[in-house]
Amino acid sequence: MASQVDIVNHALTRLGEARIQDMGEDSKAAEEASAVWDLLLDAELSANNWKFATKRASLPASATPPAFGFARAFPVPADFLALSYVVGQNAQDTSDYRPDALATFEIEAGQILTDLPAPLRIVYVARVTDPNLWDSGFRNAFAIKMAQALCYTLTPLREGREQLLFREYQMAVETAKQRSAIQAPPQFAQDSTWFAERES
Repeated sequence: MASQVDIVNHALTRLGEARIQDMGEDSKAAEEASAVWDLLLDAELSANNWKFATKRASLPASATPPAFGFARAFPVPADFLALSYVVGQNAQDTSDYRPDALATFEIEAGQILTDLPAPLRIVYVARVTDPNLWDSGFRNAFAIKMAQALCYTLTPLREGREQLLFREYQMAVETAKQRSAIQAPPQFAQDSTWFAERES
């Protein structure tokens, strides 16, 4: 079972600092780790399409449409961090060729604005706060990123320490990609001349 304390202690060990027993204890390490935990976690989850944090949702449209520019607004889920892609139908019937395609949209004030009809189908990165639900590769990468954040306040910034941690973080993310813990967003080829002429 993994916990916040386990992740922080992983980071502290990399810095050669004393381990903590509880996130609420009266120690500088626990105080500094608690201060950056939420912001750091949201940033790291949003940085890549981690499979364990990937969700699908079918969103209803808001009763209040955008003032201009798009036909509909769709409030994002409560655990929404980043949008991976929006799935929608082409204006033409292309069901025999390419059923789904990336749609034009914008995100404003916690809503996805688009001309697509309701319900809006999306794939997104969600906020996952329980370390037991994290991929092991993410736990390792997040601990290294935590060490980077803590090295500024807990230890003298020795020359090369930050660069070393950054390289370790890059290696951890690359390893996660090789293990398929991170997925790339879908790529759709542009319509060929043959398809454009066929549909014209």
